[in-house]
Amino acid sequence: MPLTKSQSAQALEYVLKNVFDLDDEDILRESLKHRGVTSIYELIFMKREDVDRLTYAEEVDGVKQRVPIPWGKGQIINVFLDYILYKEETGKPIDDKWTEIKKDDFNQFRIDPSYLRARLLAKDGVPVFKPVSNSPAPSTPVQVTGTAPSAVMMFQKGIKRDQSHFPTLKSEPLNNSWHRTFEIQAHAQGVAHILDSKYSPSTPEEKELFQLVQTFMYAVLESKVQTHKGQEIIRKYKDTKDAQSAYADLLAHHRKSIAANIEAVGIMLYLTTTTIGDGKFKGSTS
Repeated sequence: MPLTKSQSAQALEYVLKNVFDLDDEDILRESLKHRGVTSIYELIFMKREDVDRLTYAEEVDGVKQRVPIPWGKGQIINVFLDYILYKEETGKPIDDKWTEIKKDDFNQFRIDPSYLRARLLAKDGVPVFKPVSNSPAPSTPVQVTGTAPSAVMMFQKGIKRDQSHFPTLKSEPLNNSWHRTFEIQAHAQGVAHILDSKYSPSTPEEKELFQLVQTFMYAVLESKVQTHKGQEIIRKYKDTKDAQSAYADLLAHHRKSIAANIEAVGIMLYLTTTTIGDGKFKGSTS
């Protein structure tokens, strides 16, 4: 039985809050509201080109205007539409049980190598899934129709990957914002496995595919990390093109830098607020 207007609106709110993990001020919420998307049915009827045209209000040079949302921001909608299709074609349709969708289940689907392979075989942007009689768990490899081409062919002819969409790191103090945007793009372009230092492909096919991702993402890191220390870290892996290790080292360096900065601020605060004779100074004046 179809949901009522009120139930459909509640279902949309559940998905945005509990599945997409959006807060009340998120620009994706604002852009959907501006387009008149107020129910779950309006969300799932969106086309990929509709997602690409989403905009949000931003003040530019003192003037409020609508600008396109970041490309990676809207991709969660496309992945959600793929998730619905996957559930339908693998024998476990959602059937308007939107509030029963679990964020962990959706996130597992997003990072499953089998989903990446299905997207690489996409027809007109729609992943190719093969229906099965028994519904697999989210981590079960998705079966694709036809004779699967090689991983190289899938990677080259699948979803478009664009290095230019990744942010450029030019200043070490801005690394926190850079990591956040970099990770969003990695997920949007289906190459997020390199962000997980513990990920290790198991099957020969997964290993071959992961090596392709490694090579692509190493090129991204080599091009987009432009700080002196960052380049030094990335170039340690120029022979192996091990983007996973390069990113892990870069992240560790930035976390260590943040901790050092916090400690330095504490020391400076102590030095500038402590005077001789107040009982806090422990050194000698001679």
